[in-house]
Order: sequence, then C-alpha cells, then structure tokens
Amino acid sequence: MQLKVHAEVVDPLTGSRHTTNDFYFAFDTNQPDLPHVVPKTYSESMLFLDGMRHLRD
Repeated sequence: MQLKVHAEVVDPLTGSRHTTNDFYFAFDTNQPDLPHVVPKTYSESMLFLDGMRHLRD
C-alpha cells in the first residue's frame, strides 16, 4: 500500500497557498487477501500511475 501526503503552507492574511512538499509512504503487509484497488476516474488513474512510478523507483 502506498500513501501520498501533499503539504501546503497557507498565508492567513491573503489566503494564498503554496505547495511545500509531497511525501510518499510505502507499507507492506503479510495479509494475502487485500482487495485490489481499481481507479474509477481520470484523476484517480493519474494518482495511481504516480504511485506506481514511485513504488518502482
């Protein structure tokens, strides 16, 4: 399993947001019967591909 955390900083006076970092965490399990995740939308598919690329590096 992989988890992506998108970190932003927000200026409280203007409300402007800026990305500071993206963190990727990979977890492993010994359970063989986990459900297979299938993206349903285009944006989910792009996140899925991004995660697969980070997992294979």
